[in-house]
Amino acid sequence: MFSIERLRAVLAVLVFLSACFFAGFTNETLKQTLPDFDRAILLIGFVIGAGSAMRWIASGSIGSAKHGNRRT
Repeated sequence: MFSIERLRAVLAVLVFLSACFFAGFTNETLKQTLPDFDRAILLIGFVIGAGSAMRWIASGSIGSAKHGNRRT
């Protein structure tokens, strides 16, 4: 049926996709206020941050962060 690993994977993908949509929306919103280079840096930062959040969620670190123990 459903396993916790599968739910984590689905949540990680949803977080990554929603972060990418938000980055694109922000990029289009700031089109007239920021130069192209600055918007590119902002977009790259959003995608790297979204990838990091996705890997953190998929690795199961959410549960271990609550209890204060780290996974190695």
